[in-house]
Amino acid sequence: MGPTGVPGQGVRSVSRSPASAAFAIPRIARLSANDLVSLAEDAGSSVPLQVGLVVMLRTEPGFSAQDVVRALDTRLPSVPRMRQRLVRTAFWQGRSYWADDPDFRLDRHVRVVEARGGREAALAVADELVTTPMPADHPLWAARVVSGLDEGRSAAVVFASHHVMADGVAGMALLRGLTDGPPPTVDPALPAFPRPAPSRWQLLADAVRGLLQSMRSLPATLHDGLRELASLLRARRPLVAASSLTRPTGPHRRSAAVSCDLEAARAAAHAAGASVNDLLLTAIVVALGDLLASRGERAEDFSVGVLVSGRPPILPTHDGHSGSGNRSGTVPITLPATGAPYDRLRLVAQRTAAAKSRRRTAVNAWLGPATRLLAGLGLFAWVARRQRFLHTFASSLRIQGDPLTMAGCPVTEIIPLSVATGNITVVFASVSYAGRLTASIMADAVACPDLDVLRDRLQAALEELLEGAAGPAIPYR
Repeated sequence: MGPTGVPGQGVRSVSRSPASAAFAIPRIARLSANDLVSLAEDAGSSVPLQVGLVVMLRTEPGFSAQDVVRALDTRLPSVPRMRQRLVRTAFWQGRSYWADDPDFRLDRHVRVVEARGGREAALAVADELVTTPMPADHPLWAARVVSGLDEGRSAAVVFASHHVMADGVAGMALLRGLTDGPPPTVDPALPAFPRPAPSRWQLLADAVRGLLQSMRSLPATLHDGLRELASLLRARRPLVAASSLTRPTGPHRRSAAVSCDLEAARAAAHAAGASVNDLLLTAIVVALGDLLASRGERAEDFSVGVLVSGRPPILPTHDGHSGSGNRSGTVPITLPATGAPYDRLRLVAQRTAAAKSRRRTAVNAWLGPATRLLAGLGLFAWVARRQRFLHTFASSLRIQGDPLTMAGCPVTEIIPLSVATGNITVVFASVSYAGRLTASIMADAVACPDLDVLRDRLQAALEELLEGAAGPAIPYR
């Protein structure tokens, strides 16, 4: 691990005089353009832009929540970002950066709570944690170890972090570092924790270096950004019709989760020439259509912002090579709101394949600065509460390899959570892990009081799609 906490970015140990060391330019873990967009989107939002994970554990007699706390304490050195805070800088020092928190204490971030019930009780703890702002002067994460679930047969570890700290894939990589595995290793050539923060002159030199690098890539970035903008303008995406799915949201959230057998979902999807993600998207739009129908509304189609990451799947490793921060973007896809579910699955597969074949990452060249400008003018929250481009967001993750354990307890289920902001009243997140496909819904508690209806319809839609796989298979692309 490098001194910035970002894998593969270590600095060679070189003997320097004290004077030259003071002016040496270290590798500083600056925020990326996507990170800056996350901070801009957070400005003026009714809830902080945070993500969560609910890690369900199977426990045995004698289980102690403090064993989990001690295990987390032992694993933290292998996940440096979790002991780093975000340091704001003056405009001439470049972007904000991550630095070790010299006052880090585990008890500021991890607490033990007791709850009665099962998955729903753990989700209730997560709802409160993920919507509570993190103190800005310490690492931007918190955790709750929930004991007493399922009459003592299970427990949960609920994590929440600001989106600027990690996107979904990076969050899963951080989780990997916290689960049982080889003992954490620390490079003896690196300074002990807490590593000293860069000086103001080092920050300035690093900012100049970054500016020069940006200037060299500016022509290509502008070319790609303008080309993508022209493509979006040519597409002339229609505005979504007003509905109860898009209304201003408040500070309170509720979540629910459904699941199904992963192999059955894969077989049903491949039989239609689709992916598991296509199958889940189909179930989502079926469930949303049913929800609107129960409210006396209808829609011709749904515009779904599908989150796409620039990272590989999470592999069974504890070396943190997936990094942290944000490398994700949104691909808007218009999906059918009518038709038989299995027929819609084939159409969804075609539309997602077409949308993802078009390059979307360059759009950050103009979307990121535009978002930050709106936030700086105090207008982003106003625009987000009135946008007419999307009905919802959907993200998906998968964890490959053997099932995980934490403090010796098997991890039976992982539930990812994403917060709805602006006028998006419901969002979806899913993960494939240990033979199960688990999908969560997080909804505004006031704007979506019928979350249970949506949850039941999503579960029913998944089961209907799994049962509809009979018939000649179409080769999966």
